[in-house]
Amino acid sequence: MDVKVEDLKIGDRVDLTTCPYLKDDPSAEFEWAVVAGVKKETSTCIMVMYEDIDWVCYPIGTILRIRD
Repeated sequence: MDVKVEDLKIGDRVDLTTCPYLKDDPSAEFEWAVVAGVKKETSTCIMVMYEDIDWVCYPIGTILRIRD
């Protein structure tokens, strides 16, 4: 299911191949990143914390795929 980054919830599993910043990582095809935190950083940026990765800043409206 595709969702806007601002609608992510803790525990969502994000398909890294849909992440504009992590899609080129060699493990992106084989891993789903678990959302550990979401916060609005600025009026145009949503910060997402992934377990075992770190914070990633996305423009509001970025679409990511999550596992149902």
